[in-house]
Amino acid sequence: MIKIIIADDQVLLRKSLGQIISTDKEIDVVHMVGTGKEAIKEIGKIFNYTEGTIKNKVSRIYEKLGISDRLRLAVYAVENGIG
Repeated sequence: MIKIIIADDQVLLRKSLGQIISTDKEIDVVHMVGTGKEAIKEIGKIFNYTEGTIKNKVSRIYEKLGISDRLRLAVYAVENGIG
């Protein structure tokens, strides 16, 4: 697993996000979208996952956050210090 968020910051981030984004993988995917990695295929290669796996993760994140597209996810990431 790629650790993108520094350990101390991740603890603070987890506290601020509560149970909304609950796994390290979800945080990492939100971070990737927030820093401009738009292609599902590109994110999949970075994490060594299939496109389908990343699409499922992104869909679950959308559902948890009540959003429907990557632009809103990128905005969420930036507003919450993830992107």
